[in-house]
Amino acid sequence: MKVVTRKQMAEIEKKTNEHIGISEMLLMENAAMAVARHCLEYMADKPGCKVIIITGTGRNGGDGLAVARHLWMRGLDVGIIFVGEKERMAPQTAEHIEIARNLEIPIVEIPQGDSMLDIPYTLETCELVVDALFGTGVRASISGIHEYIIEMVNTCAKHVISIDIPSGVNPDNGSVTGLAIRAAKTVTFAHPKLGLYLYPGTEYAGEIVIENISIPPYFIHELDVQTEILTAGEVGALLPKRPARSNKGTFGKTYIFAGSNDMPGTAVLASSAVYKAGGGLVHAFAPALVTAAINSAVPEAITTILPDTDGYLCADSLAAVSGLENARVVILGPGLGRKEGVKGFVTALFSSLTMPVILDADALNVIADTPEILLTLKAPSVVTPHPGELSRLTGVSIIDILGDPILAALEFAKKYNVVTVLKDARTVVAGPNGAVYINLTGTSAMSKAGMGDALTGLIAAFISQGQEAYLACILATYAHGKAGELAAGKLSGYGVTATDVIQNVPLVLNEIV
Repeated sequence: MKVVTRKQMAEIEKKTNEHIGISEMLLMENAAMAVARHCLEYMADKPGCKVIIITGTGRNGGDGLAVARHLWMRGLDVGIIFVGEKERMAPQTAEHIEIARNLEIPIVEIPQGDSMLDIPYTLETCELVVDALFGTGVRASISGIHEYIIEMVNTCAKHVISIDIPSGVNPDNGSVTGLAIRAAKTVTFAHPKLGLYLYPGTEYAGEIVIENISIPPYFIHELDVQTEILTAGEVGALLPKRPARSNKGTFGKTYIFAGSNDMPGTAVLASSAVYKAGGGLVHAFAPALVTAAINSAVPEAITTILPDTDGYLCADSLAAVSGLENARVVILGPGLGRKEGVKGFVTALFSSLTMPVILDADALNVIADTPEILLTLKAPSVVTPHPGELSRLTGVSIIDILGDPILAALEFAKKYNVVTVLKDARTVVAGPNGAVYINLTGTSAMSKAGMGDALTGLIAAFISQGQEAYLACILATYAHGKAGELAAGKLSGYGVTATDVIQNVPLVLNEIV
């Protein structure tokens, strides 16, 4: 499902008006009817309770005023709080407020800069608040009467429905400057806005409902919108096919360079994840202690002991690597450590890589000073940094990366020609061609060591089965998060480990097929 910016949505609405003949007033009316349905559903068992519609001067305010009319016509006890200067009202909003006056719907008008005093429909006693203050017309900062009203809503309202996006949330990156409305439900129109799915904005949106308001679906394709989320119904198309007449070679060989004496489990987790997601064969190259751990925990894996220095791979380790040309995909990095010898091994290995490679963890750390080495990769490849690792690779602060993760991931993907999987509560997958995917699956139960190793193994598994790198990353992040949700459902939000997630991956894939 495509996700849009404020500018893209405005262009889609313009095309709807100019090419189809559906006016802004009609779109506003359709939006209002959709929101009113959700209000009526909530109020169905609450007869006689009050509803407050908080509106501003923009078109979002016009939506809210039209909602007030629909609820008033259905006999609900409705009041309107209108905030702003009359002269600044959008034309459609001005029409709707005039209709509301003619119907004698109670309206409290608060010019910007005034303070809120006696309001007959007080926020403290109403059952439902409809937020139509800003919508996508977010302000750089919120102060004065707007700040007071938002604080009152967040403190006192029993239930809040926001129109299009909670007021105060940036529709393009989910940022919140100061404060924003905390909604129980957000009703958005035609195409969801980016800010609804990125932190911190997603924490304010509540349940997200997408309503059709007569905007043709094909206009979004004319704009070449490349940012998307994945719905459950869209996942199955990404799964690699498994023909009946096949063998382990059909589903690819994954070569893994991971682990050290201090962190042997990383290689175990990555190896296990590859097999659980359908990879045909895993061949792990590591120091002796690491290969012993793999042989014990993942007996299906093939291992080769490499020479090491104090339990870490080094430049001399590469001489013992053979058959690399047989790999369909390579995992490089989990648990290697940051010793100088590790850097020598990683940089030396680069010249031998002709297949897709997934660089994770310490592989990213050791090239942090020389990220341009990524440009020497000869096949579509993947990097999987968390914000701290991306900060070391780019010099951009973690705060700035978290403030606009899509921009951060996309810039890196384009600059170094690698699929970039920026791991966070909302993992972002960015392709060098500008495509972006926001993953919505997962849970805080997955905030544990080893989860990145599991994800890396899943990405490798899908590449080894023939899926191209960007789509493999989308599928892997989705399945990884879903498996975490399943594990948390069984074990609580406290007791989930990376091994638990890996064990639940086959159940997720079984549901997808």
